[in-house]
Amino acid sequence: AGVGATGYSAYELAKWGLFATFGPAPVVGFISGTAVYIVVRDVIQGRYARLPKSALAVDDSPEAAAQKEANTNLTLWQSLKLGLHMQLDMFVLGEPTIVVYGLVPG
Repeated sequence: AGVGATGYSAYELAKWGLFATFGPAPVVGFISGTAVYIVVRDVIQGRYARLPKSALAVDDSPEAAAQKEANTNLTLWQSLKLGLHMQLDMFVLGEPTIVVYGLVPG
């Protein structure tokens, strides 16, 4: 016998409810991890801290030395490791935390 007039059992309704709640989590986790990876990679490579060319012309300034050091590109292996670390962090720690805090009533 089903629940209500729809003919679905309580198990089927619970299964679909859980799927609707947790189904998008892997996709959201991947997109969030990718966005975090892009931002962290850009910070490491110095894309968010560029100095004007006039500051780079002075070789003795600490800002110019820091800018030259920050403008190093990551190797393919470093970039891959960083991306995998970001995805692992998002799937193992980030998404479960969001789900648990989302399920706890305020």
